[in-house]
Amino acid sequence: MGVNRKSQTAYGVGSPFIKIFNDPIISKIAPKSKNRAEIGTVWCQEDQSGGDNIYILSSIVAGKSNWISVGGGTGTFNAVVVNPGNLTVSAGNFEVTAGVVKFGAMGFGVLTSDASGVISSTTGTDGQIMIMGTGVAPAAATLTAGTGITITNASNAITIAAPEATATRDTSATDTVTVNALVGAAIYTGFTTASSGTQQFTVTNNECSTTSLILTSVSNLGSNDALMNILRVTPGAGYFTVDVYNSGSQALNGDLTIVFRIYEV
Repeated sequence: MGVNRKSQTAYGVGSPFIKIFNDPIISKIAPKSKNRAEIGTVWCQEDQSGGDNIYILSSIVAGKSNWISVGGGTGTFNAVVVNPGNLTVSAGNFEVTAGVVKFGAMGFGVLTSDASGVISSTTGTDGQIMIMGTGVAPAAATLTAGTGITITNASNAITIAAPEATATRDTSATDTVTVNALVGAAIYTGFTTASSGTQQFTVTNNECSTTSLILTSVSNLGSNDALMNILRVTPGAGYFTVDVYNSGSQALNGDLTIVFRIYEV
């Protein structure tokens, strides 16, 4: 039993033979480590708000009483096992100030939640990242490479590169040359564009679309002093046309080269 020396009253009296629980201690103050009683004694503190803060004596270690708060205040427990049932926090927060939070044997993954708040672990493959969507659950997906971009996926790594384009060339005696590359040269042979004359050349190219931006230049490979200039470049689906103008004093006599670089937008 314990004794309150100030009021000279005894409390915590029980029977070790028939295991009758001690009567609870009613007090205006909370228990302290120096307050003694039998293990399992209940201490009720009457607080100012009219509720009761409940404490239970769990152990006495090194002459100090360990009182656990279980109502109206903060409780300190060595372990809490809920089986079966739920651990519900109706107000406030569930906080972990030390240690780790475990959700069972989920394996490696990213924690996600559905609309009802159920938490689950989502696994993925090399190079996948979590992509959000409006009104739907997050999903693991890989990045998609655009034109001129390469993406290499590996374990815990994504490598994004823009390799240098490889130039391709082709030659034709007609006004149409096929060059299927982002960078290339189209060579047109045997043309005689007159001075102050214009001519249209076509480059068939499966990299080209109607929204492509095309950087071009034109060169005179013939023997005469023809000065070739580009008037316009028109992109199409699978081809583009180049209109050239000879501003030189002599007619084109020979070959013409159009060098290009396609940028997709």
